[in-house]
Amino acid sequence: MKPLLIAVLLCFVVGAPAYGRSLPEDFAYGLPLTPSGATPFAEVELPLAVYHTLTRADLGDLRVFNSAGEEVPHLLRGPEAVVTETPGAARAVPFFPLRAADDADEALAVRVAEAPGDWRVEIQTRSQAEPTTKVPVSGYLLDLGGLDFSVAQVELDWEDGGDFFGEVEVATSDQLKDWRPLTRVVLARLDYQGRRLEHRRIDLPTAPGRYLRLRWSGSAPLLEPARVVASARPSHATLPEIRQWLPVTATPLAETPGLSRVDLGGRLPVAALRVTFAEANNLARLRLSSGANPEGPGRHRAEALVYRLRFGERELVSAELPLTASRDRYWFLRSDDGLAGARLEFGWRPDRLCFLVRGTGPFLLAYGNANLNSPPTAGAELLHSAEIAGAGVPAPERLVPGDVVTLGGPERLLPRRSSPSWRTLTLWGVLGLGVVLVGVLAWRLQRQLREAPTDSSSSE
Repeated sequence: MKPLLIAVLLCFVVGAPAYGRSLPEDFAYGLPLTPSGATPFAEVELPLAVYHTLTRADLGDLRVFNSAGEEVPHLLRGPEAVVTETPGAARAVPFFPLRAADDADEALAVRVAEAPGDWRVEIQTRSQAEPTTKVPVSGYLLDLGGLDFSVAQVELDWEDGGDFFGEVEVATSDQLKDWRPLTRVVLARLDYQGRRLEHRRIDLPTAPGRYLRLRWSGSAPLLEPARVVASARPSHATLPEIRQWLPVTATPLAETPGLSRVDLGGRLPVAALRVTFAEANNLARLRLSSGANPEGPGRHRAEALVYRLRFGERELVSAELPLTASRDRYWFLRSDDGLAGARLEFGWRPDRLCFLVRGTGPFLLAYGNANLNSPPTAGAELLHSAEIAGAGVPAPERLVPGDVVTLGGPERLLPRRSSPSWRTLTLWGVLGLGVVLVGVLAWRLQRQLREAPTDSSSSE
């Protein structure tokens, strides 16, 4: 009876690991990884090909194996940690119109007198050919002396007048002489087809002196009696720089005029959209939504005015449109004005895969399995508890993956509808044999119990 019991136990011992273990050939493709072994952890950014191949919404059909084919613990980490931005201080500052003849450098005479709680400004043309009030405004002088922070940007709030588009030269000085150039920007306020486009902010590359001089190439917009606001630099950094841009094609949906669909080909962590018109003087209102269903309509994500406008030799182009974090594969763009000929690019930040360098290399990142049921190797929590970025623990080694290798091939990406694999059949065979052996064991035990009284009576 003892040999029979041992055989039953062996059936379950042999069959147990056959279910949960993954092998490299279970996945469609792989990327070789070669860490130096100098640190216990290594890290690699997921390439675009991985996103286009993964079948699970949670990016769960990937594993890391060492050279012996053993699965090692891994952890998917999002793009660089997002740091919350704290807006800088902002305050209105005094400003004064500069009136000049054709040559502002030679015609301007400026005198600013400061007293507690009072400002006095005298601005004249040296020629005194006519009163300064009759000379067009060519720029503005800003006094930043009353601020207790370093200025990073200036925003102009002008009166609601006619359209304006102009280039402004920004210079700074501490004593109203020896002006140092800082930057040149385009400011605009345009009304077109019931829409308004405004660009009023000036970002300063370096901290300015006490005075800022804004000098326009043409006529300046009327600021009085509006205001000028100076702001400090934010105290925290914004999101990390977008590392990759993916050109996409929008397919119009015949059943819904004005609506187009974009298929990213995978669940990319997108963060921005860039629209570039092929020709100048284009303007369109764009609304975006996204979702997992290719039929839509998806969840609303953003709405913005995109444009490319030309004024002489200068152009004004809309900035990149930031998007809330999303891994939706399908994006829907609605624009009644049309986006024909526009170039669309989604900006995204790759996820980072961190794994434990256990065993010998080279290692293999295997990915793509539509029928994967087993969870990753237990122990990924070790990567959390080790505090990879903490003091005393070296940062993970950054790796560059090798060329893609074919493992199980593209058939691994198809849901299994054929006959079970040999491992599944083996498992069920072992389990079935175990059931049969248990039945035989029970039958023999029952038989022995029946024969036991007969043997005792005969001995008497």
